[in-house]
Amino acid sequence: MIKSWIYVVGCFEKMEAVKIGITCRPTHQGRLQQLQTGNPFNLHVYAEFPVNRWHVSKKEANIHKTLSDKKLQGEWFNIHPRQAIAVVKNELGLREKAA
Repeated sequence: MIKSWIYVVGCFEKMEAVKIGITCRPTHQGRLQQLQTGNPFNLHVYAEFPVNRWHVSKKEANIHKTLSDKKLQGEWFNIHPRQAIAVVKNELGLREKAA
């Protein structure tokens, strides 16, 4: 199975601004550096999830649609990282682990 990733990226300074996007390789392998360019705040990868490449664009579109009322600009949303991760997990059919 060919994988892509859906990631949740943001910065500690602006906790309520996160980017939810897709990449063809894990975020730490270059994508974060690309996103950091031109951003005045240090970005952090909050989560990344492997997804079958054939489904990743549809999954991302569904996530963005779910969060459309929180959209700042492009793929950036006014939402806490934990909430963003929960939306992504829900779309991917992943369950939260019980503590």
